[in-house]
Amino acid sequence: MVGREESAILLYTVNYFDPKRISMAELNIIYVGKKPTMNYVLAIVTQFNNNVEQITIKARGKSISKAVDIAEITKHKFIKELKYQSIKLDTEVLEGERGQSNVSSIEILLTR
Repeated sequence: MVGREESAILLYTVNYFDPKRISMAELNIIYVGKKPTMNYVLAIVTQFNNNVEQITIKARGKSISKAVDIAEITKHKFIKELKYQSIKLDTEVLEGERGQSNVSSIEILLTR
């Protein structure tokens, strides 16, 4: 039989690993959007300085070129020992006001 304290710890542990409760920083995913390029570079450098081993950069559509710039700037100017673990290209089908549309996406996995 589990006591109250043990069940509280068990409940906390189950909720702690709930993917809905994990922030993007804990997953080490950077979503590229409309912010300036150097904001993303700084976020990546900060994460690697906090002993993170890998970071995923994700972008869709027009932000793909910015994602590549972010990865290259980080690798060549700030953390020269970074390596590209993998690069995934994909096409996502989105529902919009005008029906379905195809949007390209990229995932760049950087490792130390």
